[in-house]
Amino acid sequence: MFIKISGMKNVTVQKKGFVANHATGLYAPERITIKSELVEIKIPAGTTKATIQLPDFQNLRNTLIMDIEAYYQEILPVSPITNGQPCIPLSLMKVVFLTLESYNAKRFSWRRPLIDYKQKYTFVIGDAPIVDDIVNDNRRPFFGQRINYSKSEILIADLSLVDAEEDQSILLNIFYCDLPKEEDKDSQATFRNRK
Repeated sequence: MFIKISGMKNVTVQKKGFVANHATGLYAPERITIKSELVEIKIPAGTTKATIQLPDFQNLRNTLIMDIEAYYQEILPVSPITNGQPCIPLSLMKVVFLTLESYNAKRFSWRRPLIDYKQKYTFVIGDAPIVDDIVNDNRRPFFGQRINYSKSEILIADLSLVDAEEDQSILLNIFYCDLPKEEDKDSQATFRNRK
């Protein structure tokens, strides 16, 4: 049985409920549950380090990443994770680059501008909507990559934009699905056999 998936060729059902892409050899659930987790990367006040390693997000270690969304101060002024630490402003977001590495030590996203992960928002001030259109509408989501977060990093190209007085946060909303085995286990859960 062939299934047409936008942007993928030669996709066939390999076993019940899962499809495989012959070009990549990746298996993905036919029906998946997309989850999300808001994570924070701390930028120390007045840092002189241009490269900052990402923390090890334990809940996301064995997940398949589907998309990443970045927030900035004008959208989300303070971090809900650290109770009030300010988020980075848009001016700083424009000079931050994200590198993601897989568990086999291969970089599949090398110094991609963080602004690429920003979503388009519309603000309404009074009666006039203001469209925030600094966004890459052609960005591509991920297709179930596994990220080794502790080997991934951000690069700040202009350290003069980092606040000298107060720590700041980069907030990322990571959209993911569980590995097929976990996804299958979750799909079997019902009200009667709940934990």
